[in-house]
Amino acid sequence: MLTGLLAASTAFPQEHDFSGVWQGTLHMGQADLRVVIKVTKDASGYKATTYSIDQEAQPVPAGSVTVQGETVRFTVPANGGAYEGRFSNTDGNTITGAWSQNGNSLPLELTLANEKTAWAIPEPPPRPAPMEENADPSWEAATIKPSNPDQQGIRINMNGRNFSTRNTTLRDLLTFTWGLHPNQIIGAPGWVETEKFDLAARPDTPGMPSDAQIKSMMKKLIAERFQLKFHTEKKDLSVFLITVAKGGPKLTKNDSDPRDSPALVSVAWAI
Repeated sequence: MLTGLLAASTAFPQEHDFSGVWQGTLHMGQADLRVVIKVTKDASGYKATTYSIDQEAQPVPAGSVTVQGETVRFTVPANGGAYEGRFSNTDGNTITGAWSQNGNSLPLELTLANEKTAWAIPEPPPRPAPMEENADPSWEAATIKPSNPDQQGIRINMNGRNFSTRNTTLRDLLTFTWGLHPNQIIGAPGWVETEKFDLAARPDTPGMPSDAQIKSMMKKLIAERFQLKFHTEKKDLSVFLITVAKGGPKLTKNDSDPRDSPALVSVAWAI
């Protein structure tokens, strides 16, 4: 009987160690993006930081990181991304899986790096000084053109003082600028959800604009280029209710500068 129990226990897969520096390449057709994930482990579990080293190379923290047997999962809340993969060999130095973001999915194989094979992570450029809080900037120059129909995914990004979007519909721009849920946009023509644009713009006022200043400039631009006119009204919508669990809140205080625009700066990669 004891032998049978021992034999049964060996049937459970051994959990691999996800600690270390992992790297892989997203093949996106017209461009490849190299991704680096630095993973540590302590008593509370795994923690990971992601880098898209062919873009801004800004460190972007992962959210939940789990390893169950041979399966690895982690999320990146800042850009709405998620990864799921499986250790594909016995020595545990390769993970085969897929990166998902904005409803799209691309294969992403991660390899455990060492000192000789690790890709260099470039130093991110210094951030410009913040724009004056009472400034009311506009875009000094802004171009809007139809997106390449072969592009996948969407991107909204602030790189230094350069603002850009890729493959975004007017609905995407409206939800970003006004902080709306898509269901809150009612009565718009069909092309608002189907025609996609690339946008590039730069503010006419010195300094790094805050999130509020970026959205103020976007409101002006959308009104000018798309001749937007709208009104607001109340309507009942379904919502998700967030309540405190029995164990109490686990939220931590965010001490970052409220003038920063984390929703833009923290976009590490998009597919």
